[in-house]
Amino acid sequence: MGQYLTTPETARALTECRQLFSLINQNYWAKHESKIPNGQEKYILVDLLVGHPCYLIGNAVMAKYLQYHHGYKVLALVPPKEHGYIRELARSYGFTEFVGEDEGQLIPQSLLAQFPIAKAAAAGATAHDIRQMVMGISIDGIDIGDIIYDSYLSGESPGTIQCYDAKLEKSIAEALYYFSFYRSVLNRYDVGAVVTGHRVYNRFATLCRQAVKRGIPVYGRKQQSFPFITIVRDDNIAGLYSHEYFFEQHELDEAKKIVTAEILEESKFCVRNGYRGGKVVHQAHNEQLRTISREDLCAELGMAPDKP
Repeated sequence: MGQYLTTPETARALTECRQLFSLINQNYWAKHESKIPNGQEKYILVDLLVGHPCYLIGNAVMAKYLQYHHGYKVLALVPPKEHGYIRELARSYGFTEFVGEDEGQLIPQSLLAQFPIAKAAAAGATAHDIRQMVMGISIDGIDIGDIIYDSYLSGESPGTIQCYDAKLEKSIAEALYYFSFYRSVLNRYDVGAVVTGHRVYNRFATLCRQAVKRGIPVYGRKQQSFPFITIVRDDNIAGLYSHEYFFEQHELDEAKKIVTAEILEESKFCVRNGYRGGKVVHQAHNEQLRTISREDLCAELGMAPDKP
């Protein structure tokens, strides 16, 4: 969130908005604390790692409803302490216990150098062999190779793994770190439910898969579902392989009811003709906002303008 704050006035206004929301929110939930059953020592581990309002509020509300149902305590999973506004928001829901994602033990570089993939690459393994070795990685009987692969492909990366490069090493190190960290958290706390906003990438999937392996249900908010929100519960690893943006037929049928002929034609035009120019999304919230044409975008990215 902070990366879009371009002026002190904007920062001050957003801080005041957050503080006002937290005050109102705290007063609201405080009225209902008596509805939480007593005597339960288990925890709901709620993911508050992503600083997006919908993400934070959606996960927090799910955790509250589970708290009302089970009587569990809530343990908030939060980013490093410099993101203090997330802890402030969590407290407004009555969450008082926290575990920081940076509280784990870093993976030593010397250990990574001894990792089989690194040694195989140094010995001349082909790109195909390296990809197969990545996909075959598992810990405690839990496959994490596909998680590493997805994490490698996120952000700026080639279309697939071509070699054992710095980004692949980082993806492997992150997977090992998060797997070890979440294993420690699940060993330390008696967790009865996990609430998470994502089930993909090292940062999230390593938690989800360990939880269901231990018989702990994982709850998530299905993105853009109809009519408004759908809560998904996963009790096995097979269910976690479906991305949260996977839609079932009945959801598509609901969506069709609000799709007008104009919307449909515009959608078809975009699919057939591709990008025709528009705002640069990552600059949409700062003073460098600009609109770029299709031709200029292709020139900047070195893409062929005649392709869709």
